[in-house]
Amino acid sequence: MDREFLRWAYPILKESAEFYLDNLIEEPKHKWLVTGPSNSPENAFRLPDGRIAHVCLGPTIDMQLLREFVRQHRARRRNSRPGCGFPRRV
Repeated sequence: MDREFLRWAYPILKESAEFYLDNLIEEPKHKWLVTGPSNSPENAFRLPDGRIAHVCLGPTIDMQLLREFVRQHRARRRNSRPGCGFPRRV
């Protein structure tokens, strides 16, 4: 693992994971935690006035990014010394 790169990238990964976690909401039908509202360019629908929209809950890209941010954060936390300030929340 490139420690110099991790020193640079870790704050970005940590803040990104925390941003996504702060923006999770409960999807009403299935009760899943998802991001939203968000944008999904591959899933379009027509509004009553005829315009095309891409707004949805939990698009794949958001969920993939969130999983990767959390995975990277946990890997970094496992490799760090206890009490170094890495949040347990992520």
